[in-house]
Amino acid sequence: MNEEPSTLEGNRVGSPAWRRLLVQGAASFGFQLAERQVALFTAYAEELLAWNRRINLTTITAPTDIAVKHFIDSLPGAEALKPGWRVLDMGSGGGFPGIPLKIVRSDLDITLVDSVRKKVSFQKQVCRLLGLSGIHCVHARIEDLGQDSNHMGPYNAVVSRAFTDIEALCGLAAPLLTETGSVVAYRGRIGEDGGEKYTLPKWDIHNHTYRLPHTQAHRSITRCKRRVGGILP
Repeated sequence: MNEEPSTLEGNRVGSPAWRRLLVQGAASFGFQLAERQVALFTAYAEELLAWNRRINLTTITAPTDIAVKHFIDSLPGAEALKPGWRVLDMGSGGGFPGIPLKIVRSDLDITLVDSVRKKVSFQKQVCRLLGLSGIHCVHARIEDLGQDSNHMGPYNAVVSRAFTDIEALCGLAAPLLTETGSVVAYRGRIGEDGGEKYTLPKWDIHNHTYRLPHTQAHRSITRCKRRVGGILP
């Protein structure tokens, strides 16, 4: 049995149905996408699929899933980022959440970091293709970056999607952050009461839960903010 034309349309990157999904999803997190921003996301998705045929960037390749699970799901963390902040995306991979954040928040200065050179090459290509400025792509192990004087202490926030557990993430981020910097961790479902236990006495921790549009999957953002004077050794 053949699929309906509307269903087929929705499975194409850049189709009217795909664009509506992207616009509506972004709006649910407070972003009214301009036509230029939709065009940037479209070009990003097309480049992601083209490169993914050659190198393993993502297992999420259905166009609707790219729109929802990569692009829209990168946006909720923006609420924790103040205008003009320097932000480091730890283990950025295919550029998530850093590149989508840059598309909707041009005021942010974003550094993407990954230990896989081919992924960093992809990030650089996307940034060139989209004409993004104020975004930097770094090939490095995050453990080494914490000992690099160029990256020790200048960042207002470190963001990460499913990179590691919260305590390890804060430990890796600590050398990179300003004295009152924050970690913004994108995560799956956590307890409804946010009742996880952490051994992080020098951080204030807040969980925010939400439903991902279209799929209604449970997601959460955990924000860990350094207490004043809470610099770790």
